[in-house]
Amino acid sequence: MAQSKNIRPLEMQVGGHKGVQQSGEGDLIMKPCLPAERDFYQAIAADERLAALRPHVAKFYGTLRLEGQVNAEGAPGGELGADQLREVLAKGASEPDSENLSHRFRKPNILDVKLGTVLYDDSASEEKKLRMEKAAKDTTSFETGVRLTGFSVYDPSSFTYTVTPKEYGKSIKAEQLPEGIARFFPETVPREHLLRVLGLVHDKLVEIQQALAETEIRMVAGSVLIVWEGDPKALERAIQTLDEGRDVLEESDDDVDDEAEVNENDRKPGPVYLIKLIDFAHTRLVPDQGPDESLMIGMGTTIKLLEGRIRELRLTPTGKLPLPPGPKADPLIGHLRALPTSDEHLVYTRWGKELNSDIVSISVFGQTIVVLNSAKSANELLEQRSSIYSSRTQLPMISDPNLVDWGKITGLLPYGERWRAQRRMTHLSLHKGASREFWPLVVKQARFALRRIADNPDRFIREIRRMSGSTLLSAVYGYEVTSADDPLVEIVETALDHLCEAAIPGNFLVNVMPWIRYIPDWVPGSGWKKTVDKWRKEREEMVDVPFNYTKQQIAQGIAPHSVLKGLLTKLESELEAGDEYAEQEDRIKWVTATLFGAGSDTSAATTSVFILAMVLNQSVFAKAQAEVDAVIGRERLPEMSDRGSLAYVECVMKEVLRWQPVVPLAIPHAVVEDDEYRGWAIPKGSTIIGNIWAISYDETIYHEPEQFNPDRFLDPKTQASPAFGFGRRQDIRLTTRIDIETPMSTKVVSWRTLG
Repeated sequence: MAQSKNIRPLEMQVGGHKGVQQSGEGDLIMKPCLPAERDFYQAIAADERLAALRPHVAKFYGTLRLEGQVNAEGAPGGELGADQLREVLAKGASEPDSENLSHRFRKPNILDVKLGTVLYDDSASEEKKLRMEKAAKDTTSFETGVRLTGFSVYDPSSFTYTVTPKEYGKSIKAEQLPEGIARFFPETVPREHLLRVLGLVHDKLVEIQQALAETEIRMVAGSVLIVWEGDPKALERAIQTLDEGRDVLEESDDDVDDEAEVNENDRKPGPVYLIKLIDFAHTRLVPDQGPDESLMIGMGTTIKLLEGRIRELRLTPTGKLPLPPGPKADPLIGHLRALPTSDEHLVYTRWGKELNSDIVSISVFGQTIVVLNSAKSANELLEQRSSIYSSRTQLPMISDPNLVDWGKITGLLPYGERWRAQRRMTHLSLHKGASREFWPLVVKQARFALRRIADNPDRFIREIRRMSGSTLLSAVYGYEVTSADDPLVEIVETALDHLCEAAIPGNFLVNVMPWIRYIPDWVPGSGWKKTVDKWRKEREEMVDVPFNYTKQQIAQGIAPHSVLKGLLTKLESELEAGDEYAEQEDRIKWVTATLFGAGSDTSAATTSVFILAMVLNQSVFAKAQAEVDAVIGRERLPEMSDRGSLAYVECVMKEVLRWQPVVPLAIPHAVVEDDEYRGWAIPKGSTIIGNIWAISYDETIYHEPEQFNPDRFLDPKTQASPAFGFGRRQDIRLTTRIDIETPMSTKVVSWRTLG
C-alpha cells in the first residue's frame, strides 16, 4: 500500500480545477475525474471509432482512491493494473510517456487552450446554458472558439517563471489573442530555435485537427495542452536530437539520475515539445453526426494564431519576409551553380532533408524557384490556393515563338482565356462517356501488342511503345499504325524527349538569363541556337503532320472516328471560315497535339514499370493473377468492363504510379501575385514545382515506400500518389493513361495465365 506522502499537488498547473496532484517524481498526474471522463478515456483505448485520437491524448493508467492512504484500482482500458499503480506511487513511475506531459522537460513552458464556441453540454440545465452562453460571449470563446486559460513561461535571464493566470484569458478580446500567443512564445531562446518550435507545434496541431475531423464526438470544455522546452540549452540539445532522427519519447528514462547529481551535459535530452488533448469530462461519441464544428473552429483559430506568430518572427529588419530555405548561394549569380541538370527530383529531395524543410527555394538572377516536397505544402498552395497558383512558368526555351516554341501546348499555357478554351475542348473529348467510345480500340491494340510480344519477346519495350503511340494516334487522329518503327511514333518520342530537356532550367542558360536569346548567332557561345532550330522542326512535325493528315482524310470523306474529327466537325457546324475559325482551328490543333504527346510516351513508360514490378515481385503477380482468374476465368482475356471488378489490379496500378513515377516532377506552376506561406515570401512570378517523387516516398504517408506493396491501397484512406500533378492544372493524362495502361497490364497477367 503506497503512502500518501508520495502524492503532492501538481507543481506546474496553469489551468483547470483544483485538486490535481502528482506522484513523488512528477511523472504521473492524479486528477479528480467524473465517471464520464474516466469512461471516455477507457473508450479511447477500446473503441476503434476513437482510434484517430489515441496518439493525441495523455496515457490513462487507471483509477485511484485516496483515503489517507492510497488504494489503487486498475481500471478497464487503463495502461497499468492495480499492482503496477501501487509500485508507481511507491517508487515513482519510470514511463516517459506518462500522463504528466511536463515531466520530461528541463523548464517546461505550458499553455492550456480551451477549445470550442459552445461551453455547455446538451444535458445542461437551461439556467446553465444561459450562463455559459454569456460566459462565451463575454470572452474570446464565442467569436474564435479559443480561450487562453492560463500559461507559464520560463525566463532564463532571471531563472524564474512568469505565470499568466486564467483570468487573463477571460479579460482579453479576440484581437488580443495574438499578443497572448506572443507572450507564450517569447524570444527567450534563439529565434531560429523558437521558429523551429513554432513550426513543429503548428504541424502537430494540424495533425490533431485532421484527427478531430475524422472523429464523431462532441467535446465541451475540452482543451489542448501545449508544452515546449523553455531552457535554451536543453532546447538546443532536444532539437539536435530530433535532427539526428532520435525520438526521445521512445527512449528509456531509467538512466536519468537525480538533477543534483548529474552534470547538465550528461543529462539525457528531453523532447522539444508535446501537445495533447485533455479534459474529457463532457465528451461523448455521436455516431453519424459528423465532427464537432465548435471544436474545429477552435483548432482552426489556434493554428492561425501560430501562423501569425511565425510570420511576425520571420519579418526581417526591412519588413520583408524571407524566402523558403535553400542551399548556399553565390554573390550576384545566386544559386546558378547549384541548379541541377539531372535527377532534379532527387536533388530537391536531398535539399529538403538537409535543410529539414518540406519547402526549398533557389534564386537565379532574380528568378525564384520554389520546390514543394510534401503533400501538405502542395495541397495547401496548388490546391487550396489554386486561384493564384494555376498559371504556368514561361521558360524561354520552350515558350518563346522564336525558340523551340511549345508555348501553345495546353499544359504549358499561362492561366487565361486560351487555356480555358483548350481545357474545355479537352474535357469535351475525354469525359467518361466520350472516352468509352475508344475502349474497343484500346482493347484491340493491347491484344495486338501481346501477340507481337509473344513473337518478339526481346522487343517488348518497343512493342509497348508502339501500342501506346498507335492507340493514341488512332484515338486522336484516326491514324492506323502498322509498324513498331512508324515514323509518327518516332517523331513524338524524339520531340517529347527534347521538350523534357528544354524544360529543365539548368540545361539552357536562356531559361535563367532570358536576354541571351537576343545575342546574334555568330557570337561565340551561341551554338545552342542550332539545337533550337533542330528541336523546333521536330516539334513542328509532331504537331502539324498528323493534324494535316486527318484534315486531308476528312476532306476525302474517308476519315474514321477520332477526337480531331469530332472537334473539327463541331467547329464547321458553328463557324464560317474567317479569322475566328482559324483561331479556333489552331487551338484544336494544339489540343490534339497535347492529347497525343502527353499520353503516348508516359503510358509506355508506366506499362514498362508495371512489367518490371511484376518481375521483381512474383508474389504480387500471383495475387493479381489469382484475382483475374477468379473474376474472368481462363477462357478469355479481360475487357474494359471488367475493370471495376478487379480491385487488386487497380491497387497494383496505383502502386506502379507511386513506386516509380515516370514524371517525378510536376509541370511547373507560376504564382500570379505575391503570396506568404508559413512565414515565407513567395514572390509574384515564382516558379512552383511539386516534387511528385518526394511525396511518393514520404514515409509519413507510405510505410516503407521503397517496397512495392499494392496492399497499402486496399485501405481507402491511403492517398494516391500525385502522379498527374496538382490543382486546376492537373495533367490531362488522368483519364487517358489509366484507360490505356490498366487493360494492357491486366492482359499481361491474363496472357500469362492463358499461355
